Amino acid sequence: MQRGPLFLAAAFVEVLRFLSLMVLAEASGLLEAPAFNPALLRHVAAAQLLFFAIFFFLWFDQARYLVFRPLALVGKALSLLTLLPVLVAILGGLPHPLSIPLPGLALLSAIALLAAELFTLLTLALYRRIPESRATESLGDAPRRSPEGPPQEPDDIEKVEVIG
Repeated sequence: MQRGPLFLAAAFVEVLRFLSLMVLAEASGLLEAPAFNPALLRHVAAAQLLFFAIFFFLWFDQARYLVFRPLALVGKALSLLTLLPVLVAILGGLPHPLSIPLPGLALLSAIALLAAELFTLLTLALYRRIPESRATESLGDAPRRSPEGPPQEPDDIEKVEVIG
């Protein structure tokens, strides 16, 4: 099985994106707000690491995990969409109480966050499908179950008999 480096690079960019998100939260003073729980933010933001897993598995076995690509693409698009109000607030496009003044480190982390979002979104959107022959070769390496085992193909679900 051949593995291209693009999805592996995107997986590591996702880790950097997560770290940029945490640096942005810290440097912008979000974690120091009086009625805010920093542990809760870290817990909620940890779900962002699922994108690392998606890219890693696409690198590991693209043919097997190709079906998750559309879901990852929607997730990345939503992630970028939810970042837009933050960018507007950073650039001062919102009224003063809602604007987010950023010191140098926070601005750098916001730029890194946006760059990582765009890189991984474009990686998902612009990659080419692997040829069908290579996809079946990769799936052919997987261990097969006995004929009496559970269904293995989508059409087999109709062939299951109800016992009882």
